[in-house]
Amino acid sequence: MYGICVFFLGSVFYNLIGPEAVDHIKMPLGLDLAVGGTYGSGKVVLLDGIKMLEVPLWRSYLAGCILLGIAPCTAMLFGLSSGAALATVVGVLIEVPLMLMLVKFCLRTKRWFI
Repeated sequence: MYGICVFFLGSVFYNLIGPEAVDHIKMPLGLDLAVGGTYGSGKVVLLDGIKMLEVPLWRSYLAGCILLGIAPCTAMLFGLSSGAALATVVGVLIEVPLMLMLVKFCLRTKRWFI
């Protein structure tokens, strides 16, 4: 699954996402690197006075794809007749669209809170 994600996100969609597109994520807890340092594929930058990791956006998509793929694999470990397997798969199928709708709602109504 990792190989498939790397292939599609790292080569096929790379031009669509763009090499200059980056994602800023918080530094891992307890990690104190100097600005300009690297951690994994990320570079430490100062953004609004906060140290953040700047990683290529396609790698953030890759992490999300892997997390979404873990749910069906976990369900297979529990067995298809297990209630935990059903909760694992249905959880992802409900949570992801719900979160996307919530983000869309928040983006549309952000002017109410400014």
